[in-house]
Amino acid sequence: MGTVIVSPALLMKPVEKYQGMGRATIAGCDMVAAVGVGALIGWWLDKVTGWWPWCFLVFFILGTAAGMRMVYVKMMAPMPNEKEKK
Repeated sequence: MGTVIVSPALLMKPVEKYQGMGRATIAGCDMVAAVGVGALIGWWLDKVTGWWPWCFLVFFILGTAAGMRMVYVKMMAPMPNEKEKK
């Protein structure tokens, strides 16, 4: 077997196909976090006010809408390598 020599510059260069995966992972985490925070706030308000399930449903829907907006904004922003091409 031969020895494979890899240039350090090649290892440091970001691979473009994985940048999209990173953006998708961050967008998914943002969506889950927004829905979770909305649901927790709604659950807490229901516990305090005794209005189960109304606060939970309202804040769950608001968290979902906020998560969708965050995902939309992140996906519409240009990737770092797209800024350089323009």
